[in-house]
Amino acid sequence: MKIYIEKVEPGAVYEDYIYDFWITAKLSTGLKIKIFDHETFDLRNFALKEVECLIVAAFIEKVNTLYDIRGPIISGRYFPKYVLTGGWNKIASSFYRSMFDFVETKDGIILIYPSDAKEWNFQEGEDINFSVTRFDLIGVNI
Repeated sequence: MKIYIEKVEPGAVYEDYIYDFWITAKLSTGLKIKIFDHETFDLRNFALKEVECLIVAAFIEKVNTLYDIRGPIISGRYFPKYVLTGGWNKIASSFYRSMFDFVETKDGIILIYPSDAKEWNFQEGEDINFSVTRFDLIGVNI
């Protein structure tokens, strides 16, 4: 998925060491999201640029509307079994070869955890809407 990075801000900092970042990004449809960079890919030099990335939607909740106060609403078609492998310049080592499910959206692929899909009873090929509390950055091509 390509995102346009509007800004990158340090998250947790201790004694001048940055432990993580928050990225404010815009998707191709215009939706603005905040992405947590816990792997410290440190994309500060890519502010105001477009970057290819892999993100996972965390803490999701199925909704029946396109508006929700809890977080951005993602709409798309659900599919199981996206295997995270090579092909990324940088990838979160803790997620390499992990199994994810995914949602094909107008903006591209967004990964979700299989446990979330099971909890919300998503069915393969189903068109779904869900709110997202947090997006996590797990891969980038830069």
